[in-house]
Amino acid sequence: MSGTRLAATALRADAFRDALARYPAGVVVVTTSCQGRRAAVIIASFTSASLDPPLISYCLKKDSSSGSALIESEWFAVNFLSDSQSDVAAGCSRSDVDRFSVAGVWSTGSHGLPFLEGATVHLMCRRERVIEVGDHFLIVGAVADVRVTENRNPLLCCRRSYAGVEKTMSRNQRTI
Repeated sequence: MSGTRLAATALRADAFRDALARYPAGVVVVTTSCQGRRAAVIIASFTSASLDPPLISYCLKKDSSSGSALIESEWFAVNFLSDSQSDVAAGCSRSDVDRFSVAGVWSTGSHGLPFLEGATVHLMCRRERVIEVGDHFLIVGAVADVRVTENRNPLLCCRRSYAGVEKTMSRNQRTI
């Protein structure tokens, strides 16, 4: 086996972060409105957790500038970015700006939640659990509503770069 191998006790954070950056993932922005303050953060670690009941989870850095609003708010939205929204991803990655004014068109939905227009999917979720895990919080949400926008391809992130999916799945291809 080729490549660099590190002993578990000597694992460096930068090597681990670099390894994880090689795993392609869809780009999502989690938003909320808490006590009149909107918050948005780009999430690198998002997954479905359960189909019955419908649950999702994501990880949030403990020192995130949007962390307190996302931890305190009962409701949040998950916006799956489309391949035309890399500017939104870049804007939501910055902590020195109002993430709602740098890019994208935002609307307000149920519970005052900010939704990104043009996203491929919107999930409206109620916070179920917050679990401390190392330097992150693992947040579990119950999905209360789903909106899917047809004919949009997702934005992906791999090796700290954004790219779209060029090949759209046709109805004749095998689904999983």
